[in-house]
Amino acid sequence: MKRLNLYISAFSMLFSLSVLTACDEEENLFGNRDTSEGMYELSVTATGFVPGDASQGGETGNIAVSFENDDAIGLVMVDGEKVTHTRYMYKHLLGKWSGDLTVKNPEAKIFAYYPYDAKLDLSTLNTQGTNASEFFAQLVANFAPQADQSTEENFKKSNLMIGMASLDEAKKSLSITLDPAMALAMVKVDPSQGGTMYLESDLNYTWEVEGVSTENLAPFYTFAENTFVSYVKPETEKTVSTASGRIVVTSIAKGTYQECDMSLVHVLQAGDFYMNDGSIVGKDAALTEEQKAKCIGIVFQTDVNRIGEVEKATLESKGTQSHGLVLSLKNVKNNQALPFSVGKVDVEGITNSGTLQECYEDINGLAHTQAIYSIDPVGNLYPVFTAVKEFNSTYYRPDEKTTEWFLPSIGQFWDALINLGGAPIKETTTGFQDKGDGYFYWRINSNKVFDKINTILGKANSDLLGLGNSYEELWVAGEPVVDAWKNARKVLFNNGDLHFNMADKKEKIYKARPILAF
Repeated sequence: MKRLNLYISAFSMLFSLSVLTACDEEENLFGNRDTSEGMYELSVTATGFVPGDASQGGETGNIAVSFENDDAIGLVMVDGEKVTHTRYMYKHLLGKWSGDLTVKNPEAKIFAYYPYDAKLDLSTLNTQGTNASEFFAQLVANFAPQADQSTEENFKKSNLMIGMASLDEAKKSLSITLDPAMALAMVKVDPSQGGTMYLESDLNYTWEVEGVSTENLAPFYTFAENTFVSYVKPETEKTVSTASGRIVVTSIAKGTYQECDMSLVHVLQAGDFYMNDGSIVGKDAALTEEQKAKCIGIVFQTDVNRIGEVEKATLESKGTQSHGLVLSLKNVKNNQALPFSVGKVDVEGITNSGTLQECYEDINGLAHTQAIYSIDPVGNLYPVFTAVKEFNSTYYRPDEKTTEWFLPSIGQFWDALINLGGAPIKETTTGFQDKGDGYFYWRINSNKVFDKINTILGKANSDLLGLGNSYEELWVAGEPVVDAWKNARKVLFNNGDLHFNMADKKEKIYKARPILAF
């Protein structure tokens, strides 16, 4: 498997920050009263991270942590049985830490941590501890870095640091050194370095990439150009999936940083872009014009248990596994509305669905489509299926990796609505109605479903659903139980409602959007 070796540069910065405080008549060491009797300097230093491997340090040395305006540390003072918790906030323009801590006993122990937590459970602190590691042992054990550190806020929240204050009454100073309680994982990506991309669920499914996208390596934080970092629990191992590849985080010691490798492995997700050469681009990527030209559909199903048996058998005959389903970017026949058939007959080989459960279980669109082809090999009797067959000859797909394009069944279209549009189409959903004879509808504000699906389709220059008017009717491959000779299944979006219903095969004309399995 091709791997990329990743590196990062380091910077060294320490901060010594002063705050003016004064003693009062009771000879408090800290307070907010402005007197000329005394002045104490609060000095805060963060030790930062050292290389976990000496060979990684090179000339870059340590990586330091800097404080910015409104960053806050927590100070916890233990004076006998009394425990006091307060906040000190750094004010960049003033060049000082602002807070309020009164110390009456020079023998009191003062501990500090970052980031400040107003809801810190003081009962979890070991007040008998003689150093920061003992005092904050439970806090460190319970602390979990943010899962997604791609934003600055979450990144800073994930950097737990602890320390014990050193009070020098003679020098009028309180010094705090904060040591990291976490480890730091780092990667640096060379966007010009390409290779073979592998599908995580099937390492035999591959495609070539010319370079690696560095626009978004979430959940890692962008530290510098092409350089990304993430705080992790020390001595733990995990694999992190990003839009560009899979990062393997090995066991990293507390207070150290480790350079990580990124494998070119793609985790398949609904919303991914499927290309005409069988390659896949992550759903969060901003497609280039070249990629838009190559894109033929959107992955909407990744659960192989929701892929029909004929679809699976077809892929197996080509020597490939089943991975997912793809919704075409285009409707058939240049978006033209067509009748289901020119006559009225109950088609043998097509599922008749009467209950909502039967609709959900019908995931056999390819079987239904092929059943029509066997009945109408010339293509005179079922116009919408003839258009789907023509679509295969005009809309290129990688035949060695996919099935043909086919008309989706009601259950397959159901999955597209859920996985791409977030449609809450369940029997228990508020607003659901069973109108009888296999007609179901939901008052779910389907405009929002439209918007979500169209947002995804719009990234790839697709035909949008409803063409902006929030109204759409599409044929699906299937028939209702009642009057199957006359009616075929369709999906209707209308006035914010979503309908699974049926219509006259011959008299009514609707559009159709094919899918394929790969």
